[in-house]
Amino acid sequence: GLARSGQSIATRVADREIDNLAVAVVEIDNFKGFVDRRGLAMGDALLQSYARSLRQTMRQEDEAYRIGNQQFAILLPGRGEGAFDLLRVRFSDVLSLTRRAGFPEANAVVGIAAQSEVYNDGGKAVDLAGDRLKVGRSGVRRNRTEIAKGESTKPDAGGNSET
Repeated sequence: GLARSGQSIATRVADREIDNLAVAVVEIDNFKGFVDRRGLAMGDALLQSYARSLRQTMRQEDEAYRIGNQQFAILLPGRGEGAFDLLRVRFSDVLSLTRRAGFPEANAVVGIAAQSEVYNDGGKAVDLAGDRLKVGRSGVRRNRTEIAKGESTKPDAGGNSET
């Protein structure tokens, strides 16, 4: 389910042993502009709709948290680096459900990282996903979800970047 976290997600992940963890940080794109155009009540409704859509597409073992005004963090155990393409489809599905629920202008940007990219440190994976969200935010194209992947922090590991 979706929960509000009383402690930082990085601390929460760092305190647990989770195998092959992927972490996604999602931000509803241009949320302030949406609220300016449609009002605070509709902004709240958009966030609730996105959260419902996220819950519908999550596996039972996945954990989602609202971490900021328009941001969510999702912990995806067992997904790792090899699942980035699958996660792209999954987050596109979340956005499609949100749009069909009455928010056709909704967009999101997603930063994603695997703990294997940062020496199996789940807390650092959360930070890396957040950094990738910031990079992805600058390259968002309307009407799609972007998953920003960046350079690995492992020595001699080739990274790739997609926007």
